Amino acid sequence: MPNPSDRWRAANSKKEKLQSLVEYLQRATEIDTVLTLSALSAEEQRARLTAALERKKALEEEKAARLQAQKTEEAPRSVKASSGTSGKNTPVFYFYDPKQLALGAEAFAQKWGKRAWQDNWRDQANASMSLPPTTGMTGNNNTPKTNSNRSRMSADAPDQPGNQPPGVDSTESQEPMDEIDQQIAQLPKNQQDIDALRYERVGVYFQIGQLYVSRLAEPALAIPALEKSVDYPQEHPSKLPALYALYQAHMSLKSQAAERYKDQIQAEYPQSVYAQYLAQPDRALTPATSLLDSQYAEVYRLFTEQQYGTVIEKIDEVLEQSWSPEQVSPWVLLRAQSTGRTLGKEAFLKELERIVRDYPNTPAALSASAWSATEAGEITFGDAEPYDHYKAAVLLPKLSQVQDSLLMGSLAKWLLSQDPESRLRISRDAYDESRDFYVVHGYLDPKKANALTQEKIWAQKPLSQGRFFVFLASHYRKIQLYKALDTYLEQRPPKNP
Repeated sequence: MPNPSDRWRAANSKKEKLQSLVEYLQRATEIDTVLTLSALSAEEQRARLTAALERKKALEEEKAARLQAQKTEEAPRSVKASSGTSGKNTPVFYFYDPKQLALGAEAFAQKWGKRAWQDNWRDQANASMSLPPTTGMTGNNNTPKTNSNRSRMSADAPDQPGNQPPGVDSTESQEPMDEIDQQIAQLPKNQQDIDALRYERVGVYFQIGQLYVSRLAEPALAIPALEKSVDYPQEHPSKLPALYALYQAHMSLKSQAAERYKDQIQAEYPQSVYAQYLAQPDRALTPATSLLDSQYAEVYRLFTEQQYGTVIEKIDEVLEQSWSPEQVSPWVLLRAQSTGRTLGKEAFLKELERIVRDYPNTPAALSASAWSATEAGEITFGDAEPYDHYKAAVLLPKLSQVQDSLLMGSLAKWLLSQDPESRLRISRDAYDESRDFYVVHGYLDPKKANALTQEKIWAQKPLSQGRFFVFLASHYRKIQLYKALDTYLEQRPPKNP
């Protein structure tokens, strides 16, 4: 399809939606296969793997036969084409026909694998077989198959008697036994590894169900995966969201099973936001939207004033009420930001994880997932970014309201005495619960920002009692967002005048 085009965009969008789903489905199949085999006896494991290996070899032989038939069918065509174009009746030479070369190379690879271009290429020491792994097994797909390759070489090349070790039967039956032993060796043996796979399986099937609902709008396909995710004897972080997703899926299909999941949520998680919403769904729908919006506007104003502790308290009061997860979606995101501005990056990421777990299929969960992916990794303070500038900042213990008002008034008067072309501005920015930054923004030259300490106002209390910094604007943002002043001081200790 031409790119770009409407057909290409539609197909590409669908492919992107399916890509994550396919990855999770493949992982689920792998885990289920390993768990199934691990629960069998040694004899049953060998029987299952033998049957799987025989199926794989049958498919390989069928493919090889199909390639040979294609080669046989196209050979007369190439001869005819050659005679028609050159005027000669002689067939085209094999090594001059690209199609025959390609078919021959593929047939050779099917039989011999990858071989170095050198003498004695049949020799086992020079062979590098690349057979596909046994279907349905996990682990390292590039596991060496030394014994099986030696067996195959001995069977296919009787003119090399030195390659066969003493006491080894040169038959094809030796290879499947070797491969089966390798696959059995990869199976988990202790209970701890098996429990870890079962725990992972719950999360994988929960993600499959979520993708069926959120990306493909297929609740009927989501239900079997979600049912597998709640079929776990111990508590799992995704169990409650999975039960709620099952309730929503059955409701969309108008199934009576929705009531069963509703009762289970209310019985097992009576204090959760889901149980409260299910107990009083009308209350979440009857209040005027403007009322909740006006409350949010007030809380957001407090957020812009950096009163993060008050913001968290007011949001918790709202979350205790019976609102739907969709209605409180912006509230939980604002709470996560307030927590991060107060406690730092780790607390922020934990809040995002909780949102994804407790509020699935909501705008908050999508935003939290995107933020988690963006904010993952170590905090680094590199070089200046394009259009970066500098900030002069003094870190002080929190002042009383009167002291803060007097200081901000003094800074405002000082700012009026500066060059109006400099476009400087001042602010008080909360750093944590006990400290604030008093900042002058807009310096293009770090030397001018450092020179502030020589001016009279900066030598007076309380500014003289604080710690003076000159930050790049990009660094200051990270410091405030992640509460990473200590990390900054380790990576780039400031040069105080």
